Amino acid sequence: MANKNITMLQLRSILQQKSLGKSNRQIAKFLHLSRQTVNGYIQQFQQLGKTIEALLKLNDEELWSLFQKEVPEVKKTGVLMIFNSVFLLYMTSFKNHTPHG
Repeated sequence: MANKNITMLQLRSILQQKSLGKSNRQIAKFLHLSRQTVNGYIQQFQQLGKTIEALLKLNDEELWSLFQKEVPEVKKTGVLMIFNSVFLLYMTSFKNHTPHG
């Protein structure tokens, strides 16, 4: 599967193996990933314009954020619109509620 989602450990392992001069084929075999997946992440690394060493210095959150695929905006359709309306109504009534006592 090309560019499948991988774990942070696998992402760092690809970077580490590449920094050691391993080929994409060797990395794929070592990590039990497809060559297409490794190739896809290597291409993404290259498009960032940063060295592998610089990427390895990033903390997990910084590194992970560079490789997150953008999630398309959710369209408000039927059920979602109803849920949103009910939730807003509930929150409004909750804020206006005063405890007895």
